Amino acid sequence: MKRPNISIMRTFSGGLAILALAGLPILSGSSAAEEKAGEGLAFLPQNLVDAEGKNVRREKALQGKTVGLYFSAKWCAPCKAFTPGLVKFRDANSKEFEIVFVSFDKDDKELKDYMKSYGMKFPAVNFEGEARQELADRYGVRSIPTLVIIGADGKEITRDGRGDLTADAGGALAKWKKG
Repeated sequence: MKRPNISIMRTFSGGLAILALAGLPILSGSSAAEEKAGEGLAFLPQNLVDAEGKNVRREKALQGKTVGLYFSAKWCAPCKAFTPGLVKFRDANSKEFEIVFVSFDKDDKELKDYMKSYGMKFPAVNFEGEARQELADRYGVRSIPTLVIIGADGKEITRDGRGDLTADAGGALAKWKKG
């Protein structure tokens, strides 16, 4: 089991912790997501899991929906603040929008506990394997919580889904659908 390569740095302004993925290149030009846009959602694992650890088929959960890749962890204070609103938003829009949780928790038990404690009815990337780190690398995730929005065609819409929801939860889904 390989754990995501996370390091913690402190800002010079006094104690604000920033979580970063060490060793990621600075992104410029077209993103890996744009280069692979034609492949739909096949870059996601075929089998995802629910809070009970049961398999959830990617196609069944995500077909035809706008997808939010939610990079988060139970131990992260900003994640704890953002998660309840995200769960509420997802539940209200579940016919058109689905989340795939990409956990940065310490272990599989903590991932499942986090999902259960916040009522996450959406699938997660299995804790085992390389998929979590590959997705973080693919989207240049440097801090959590991060919400990357992907169209049903697999094209990246935004890496700032969190900002969109925070600014205008009522209009976020319509904005994402426009691309």
